[in-house]
Amino acid sequence: YDGEYATIDLKIISKDGTPLWSDDLRELKGVMAYLLSFNENRHLHELNEKDQYEYIRAYWREKDPTLITKKNELLEEMNARVAHANTHYSVLGKGWRSDMGRIYIIYGIPETIDRRYNSDYGYSIEVWYYASGKQFVFSDRSSFGEFKLVNEIN
Repeated sequence: YDGEYATIDLKIISKDGTPLWSDDLRELKGVMAYLLSFNENRHLHELNEKDQYEYIRAYWREKDPTLITKKNELLEEMNARVAHANTHYSVLGKGWRSDMGRIYIIYGIPETIDRRYNSDYGYSIEVWYYASGKQFVFSDRSSFGEFKLVNEIN
């Protein structure tokens, strides 16, 4: 590894030049951990830096839903989800690291959201409902706007 490999456009993976959501390998691996199986994630972390980039690029090339187009629509959706998470769910760190950001990245936009203040306990609760029947319950017990996942209902 010559130190210059990171300056090559390793993040570009689709025919139209769609980049991955970040230049930061730690962030790339962090988000990929939401998508990969335990064994795939372990394998990714065992690789050297150059091969980690290539593994991630190959993953997204394989996931391209329409090979006849120049775009990788699934990667574009992932980029949009990570950007949304970083914009809307950042409190103390990057939004992709938050519970809400993780759920948003994995499942996308909820069909409906119910936010209410629990006066019995003194904190806000937000419930995300998905068409699949999944529900995620978050609470802001610290009252700082950092909602933590407290329940997942299938």
